[in-house]
Amino acid sequence: MGAEESKNQRRDAEHNGFTKSQVEMLLKQQKQMYDEKLNELLHKQNQKSAEMRISEDAIRPFRSPTTYSYSQKDLQNLVATGTHTSSPTTQQTSLYPNISTPPASSPRAVQDPFESYVFVNKLDEAKRLQPTAPPASSRDRSTSRQRNRNNEADNEVKCPTCRNTYTSNIYQCSKGHSSCKTCKDNGRLCGICRDMITTMRNISLEIFIAEKKVKCPNTENGCSLWIKRCDVDTHLKVCIFRDMPCPLSDIFGLCLWKGKLTQMASHFDDVHQMHRQADVDKEMYLLNINNNVNIVHFIVIGTYNFLFHVKIQDDKLYMTTQALGTDNSARKWIYEIHIYNKSEPRRKYQYMDTCHSINIPVNEIITNARCAVIPLSYASSFINEDKLTYKFFIKKEFNNNEFPKNNRGQGARRRT
Repeated sequence: MGAEESKNQRRDAEHNGFTKSQVEMLLKQQKQMYDEKLNELLHKQNQKSAEMRISEDAIRPFRSPTTYSYSQKDLQNLVATGTHTSSPTTQQTSLYPNISTPPASSPRAVQDPFESYVFVNKLDEAKRLQPTAPPASSRDRSTSRQRNRNNEADNEVKCPTCRNTYTSNIYQCSKGHSSCKTCKDNGRLCGICRDMITTMRNISLEIFIAEKKVKCPNTENGCSLWIKRCDVDTHLKVCIFRDMPCPLSDIFGLCLWKGKLTQMASHFDDVHQMHRQADVDKEMYLLNINNNVNIVHFIVIGTYNFLFHVKIQDDKLYMTTQALGTDNSARKWIYEIHIYNKSEPRRKYQYMDTCHSINIPVNEIITNARCAVIPLSYASSFINEDKLTYKFFIKKEFNNNEFPKNNRGQGARRRT
């Protein structure tokens, strides 16, 4: 019987590769490793629980509900004055002797637990929190708004086909993508879907772009205006920072010079010296008033330039002044004309009016009689020694008493 069992064990060992004693030893080793691993995990868990208990014990005095127990009287004093008048009722000792003034050795000040709340026992006694940061100044806010506006204006809408800024007319392809007029005229394909650009307009985008404000193209020359895109072409015709032709070219048709307004005075000094002989409050003479004449004087007052015109035609004497600037700047200046005879000091012709802009042709001003118009028969009465004596003044500020309304055409004024 025993021989059969030993024979069976040998047969099982040969079949499985392990004997019974070896299997029992392996099981014992696995159980030992399992117990060690379990003990290690239990030790770590116990250690973590102990650390959590230590942390809770450390912070419990700060959040204990019995640490700060105030009476109704204390709360009323706290609301009225913002300070503590007595210690808590249920606990005679607190974390610090004076909770609003922690010890100097404390690494971090402990704030009053009631400091962040508003006790509303009475509405008029409620203590409101004050902002800790000062309000932004108006200058900072306006600068920020101006910067945002500039950034928005610089973000221009561009044609996806040629990557250039849109002009007046915008066309669409069959799928609704927009392209500029230049791309359509050149027969280009849509830059997004490569379809043909049709004759269908994108009116909504055209209106949006037309109302969008952009910088004047003469910004680098000194113009700081922001203009609607639809008004750019109109503004460029009157912008004082554009390249301006010599004003004498429209009158006499001789000078071909073009340049900036700041270069105008030096141009007249170098090329048109005969038109720089006059000046304000300087006695001037006009000879042979029976002949047609056309005289232009270039006047400089500070940084402002003017043209004073004297013209005789159709038996009338015309005098006016143009400011080399916009209509708004020209309206800030007035000119005054005095025609007199030295031998008759009690007689004098005076005329005062607002300056015209250089953007208005002088022939239009004279044709519409928007200037001093004197019949030669009357002007001849001021001739002395075969010459007509006159002075002109250009002023930016004036006394309203010296400039009555509707003074045009009042003719001569007599001095008393």
